[in-house]
Amino acid sequence: MNAIIPHKFFHGTNSFFIDYISRYGFGGYNLAKESKALELLSVLNEIAILEIPEKYKTAGAGLFQSVVNQMLLQGGGDSMNWQHGAVYITPSRNRALRYAVKNKLGSEICTTIFQVYDLLIKEGIDKAKDVIAHYSIINELFEKNGEPIVIEISDLTQDDLLSEGGASPKTALCLLDEISLKDEIEFGDLTLDDIGFRLNKVIPFEDLKIYQVRK
Repeated sequence: MNAIIPHKFFHGTNSFFIDYISRYGFGGYNLAKESKALELLSVLNEIAILEIPEKYKTAGAGLFQSVVNQMLLQGGGDSMNWQHGAVYITPSRNRALRYAVKNKLGSEICTTIFQVYDLLIKEGIDKAKDVIAHYSIINELFEKNGEPIVIEISDLTQDDLLSEGGASPKTALCLLDEISLKDEIEFGDLTLDDIGFRLNKVIPFEDLKIYQVRK
């Protein structure tokens, strides 16, 4: 029998998703897939390239378009940034908090979709509104514009987790134990912010603690 991991884990997102979590459990609904988020991002990306090529190319100090392209390529490896659809958790409350605040729509891909959409609308490309109207979940997310929240999860076992890249979580769990035992953090040391996991089970809503982020 797997022992309970003596650490709490956290996930930053948006209050909009609470309804889905209460219905399907945490990790029980692939919102990226069901909302066709990657498809929508691809469509908006093509519109931006065709309609506002120079503005799009220079947005975000010239980095924004490359970020979008990376998302569309769905890069692999042990990075949580581009593997949409899976649920990621961290032992760092601060990391989850920053994620919730930075990604105002609770998801990296949904926030990026909104940023491309917002850029198009500000440049007078109204066809973006017609496109969004065909993606009901994303459209509702834009309209409701919920608040950042942090979800706390506890009483997990090793079988409940994968590494961020989908492999065994053993190495990251050993590192988590090692960091937790340190009395002091020296410059250059890894911290809890450097550790993340992919959730490998569906957690019932009643087993979660949910905190609203104060602005």
